[in-house]
Amino acid sequence: MRVRPVLVLAGIFGAAALTTVFVVSRLPREGQVSAAGAADARGAGPAPAGAGDVTPALEPAARPSDGVLAVRVTAGGEPQAGAAVRAYLDDPALGWRRAGDATAGADGTVRLFARPGAYLVVARAAGLAPGRTEAVRHAGEDATRVDVVLEPASVLEGRVTARGGGPIPGARVRAVQLVSASPGFAPPSAPGEEIAAAQTGPAGGFRLEGLAPGAYALAVDAAGHHPALRRAPVPGDALEIALEPLGRVEGVVLLDGRPAAGATVRAVSADHGATAIAGGDGRFALSAPAGSYRVQAALGDRAVA
Repeated sequence: MRVRPVLVLAGIFGAAALTTVFVVSRLPREGQVSAAGAADARGAGPAPAGAGDVTPALEPAARPSDGVLAVRVTAGGEPQAGAAVRAYLDDPALGWRRAGDATAGADGTVRLFARPGAYLVVARAAGLAPGRTEAVRHAGEDATRVDVVLEPASVLEGRVTARGGGPIPGARVRAVQLVSASPGFAPPSAPGEEIAAAQTGPAGGFRLEGLAPGAYALAVDAAGHHPALRRAPVPGDALEIALEPLGRVEGVVLLDGRPAAGATVRAVSADHGATAIAGGDGRFALSAPAGSYRVQAALGDRAVA
């Protein structure tokens, strides 16, 4: 690949009003990119049951010939008659899809038609927290047995502040139960109905109710601040989450003296990163936590850092 210089003119980072010209004719190295019920127990009301999204139904629906998920729901070792059971398919191409709903019989069991794939099976019963279990339907398997255990609900509380500053009201907090022991820590993914959500109150506090015991991925974001991802046990101590304020990089990318429309611009530090696409006039704007960054630009076979 040929690498020829692209001129990047970047200005305004954080509170500083600086203008810098980068003209470097070597391929940019990739840097580490960051992911992006008390009225105020510390300031927030109770969380809704989910984040508000409705997961689309799987189409076409599974048929009896596809096989079944044979689900048994218990609490304290006893079958939970009347428990509501739902299966979500994690489709690699489409994302989460509702694959089936049923009500448990007197023996606490249901059978849901399900084609091969990876599923999240969720059961709910009055007075208990939702139970969630992952299941994989293998091709050639007539029935995949799934046990879902329900437990009393727990609460997760915390407070969101600006790093080195005061509370952040109106921050969005989302919690996803981690039902597998997979390595690493990725941004939380779950059907919208299975995400517990809340907003922080005037004192920066939040409260998530009705949670099943276990480990959760917690995503916190607020306008003007870098999002945070945390892992939290439930039940557990109240959390203190500090968000970093965002600075701003603005500038223009030029190619042979003309605006480089569509150029990709990255600002990369040891801990964070941000990306923007230059507009038709070559101008770009991106936000990142305060710090020292390497600014990179690329368009086709031309790149500069």
